[in-house]
Amino acid sequence: MGIEHLGLHPRHIGLTSLTVALLIILAPTLKGQVSYTITVDTSANDNSQNLDSGNVVVSADAMDVLYMGVFNPISIAIPGIASSELFVELEGVKGVIQHDTGISYRIKVWDRGTAIFRIYRVLNDSSRIILGTRSFRVRPIPKPEVHWGAIENNGIPVPKAALLAQMQVFASLGSGFVLEGVSYQISEYQFVLDLRQKDSVISKKVYGNMIDRQIKDMVQQCESGDRVIIDMIRAKGPDGIRSLSPIILEVQ
Repeated sequence: MGIEHLGLHPRHIGLTSLTVALLIILAPTLKGQVSYTITVDTSANDNSQNLDSGNVVVSADAMDVLYMGVFNPISIAIPGIASSELFVELEGVKGVIQHDTGISYRIKVWDRGTAIFRIYRVLNDSSRIILGTRSFRVRPIPKPEVHWGAIENNGIPVPKAALLAQMQVFASLGSGFVLEGVSYQISEYQFVLDLRQKDSVISKKVYGNMIDRQIKDMVQQCESGDRVIIDMIRAKGPDGIRSLSPIILEVQ
């Protein structure tokens, strides 16, 4: 957990208040928020910044991440300064910044590394004064996990009736992924039935993500100890086509 010091001073912003806040938070479309409050002590020298820890809402280093290939919502606000007076610059990685409305921005980056945001105030003569900087780690979207319907791939043998009740194979980023609205659609997979009791293996190539009647007829042949394997899985997402890891389900 960490709090980042930003280079703010009242004379840069035009406020007489002792407390100036720069908020760079993950917007409400995320499953959490991160906010930072900086207290500037004007009785000290110009370089003195003291954190008022009581005003820190959340400090979650694990959420200081931008994901490659998708628009990441960011909010940037400074009390007393209109959003139209702010200029935001991106350094460190290739990307684009889109200013939607008010404090809302969307950031898309393509490179792994560290994205550095420099926030400026634009003065009447079009010159700029830097108010602060903020860094985010840039990471690829995690590899989605594959599921046979609602069945968890946890190594526990599955009743044959439960296997037959499922309608489709799908990919999920899991509850730990904070950015909402990012999904993957399985475009093809290889269904393999390992009939251990009969020392036989049968398979079928499937285009799409449905578990059709032919596959269910194959599953009907299963006995305890046989295995259902989903392999050669490809899924389409916002960052293109990805190959996903296989899953193996043992029949109870």
